[in-house]
Amino acid sequence: MKRNLLLTAAIAICATGIVLTAQDRNGYSKGDMAERDEINRSLRLAPGSSVEISGINGPVDVETVDSDAAEIRIVRTARTREDLAFRLISIEQSSGRLVIRGEKDGDDQYRSKNVQVSHQVSVRLPRQMSLKVAGVNGRTTIGNVDGPVHVSGINGAVRVGSATSTTDISGINGSVTMTLDRIAETGLRLDGINGAVDLRFRNLDNADLHVTGHNGTVHSRIPNTQVLEKRENKLYTARIGAGGPQIVVTGVNGGILLSKDGYED
Repeated sequence: MKRNLLLTAAIAICATGIVLTAQDRNGYSKGDMAERDEINRSLRLAPGSSVEISGINGPVDVETVDSDAAEIRIVRTARTREDLAFRLISIEQSSGRLVIRGEKDGDDQYRSKNVQVSHQVSVRLPRQMSLKVAGVNGRTTIGNVDGPVHVSGINGAVRVGSATSTTDISGINGSVTMTLDRIAETGLRLDGINGAVDLRFRNLDNADLHVTGHNGTVHSRIPNTQVLEKRENKLYTARIGAGGPQIVVTGVNGGILLSKDGYED
């Protein structure tokens, strides 16, 4: 089971264009990354805009605000100034859409030159948006979002504040922590997580939980949880309150915990 889950996460990451860099293969430390460039941009985003962030070789931080103002800060570091000609990041804005994308170079050229470029992406975005983050070789932190959130192909821990519509998280090589205001009628889905899953709810009275293919314990600390079926590492179903939106979790290599936000052991 564990081997299959690791393979699932690796496939998801590679499918988005993220590959291990020269630092991973040859052991370069951050101290070797003496060269850098920086992009700072401010712009306006209409409420409900679509935002996509992908192909980032480093951590991603998404802060949200109750405003239409957006701020983008991107730092790229490399061992030499010549290396900064590779792994560029583009910013594209059109009506109701913002895309921040790490550009793929020809892999043969990139590898033959032994290039390593790291990214650090920090953005401040309007809370009312649709957000997609994919193909990140680093931890990913997302604030509170009034809209759908889709996260996939992340090589690092994922932390999400809240989402008020469909939420899908898949192909994560690390732990997942989410604090949600509520679950939309379309539900919550997590798949292919190589790490612990910690789901915290501020308002959850009625929901249905369905867990399959997990390698670890499943535990709910939410009041009025009735376990319907339980088979070790195969199936766990439960009803919270009168039942409602579906919480579907599949292929998790780690423990799964559901609790009220603010719960303390």
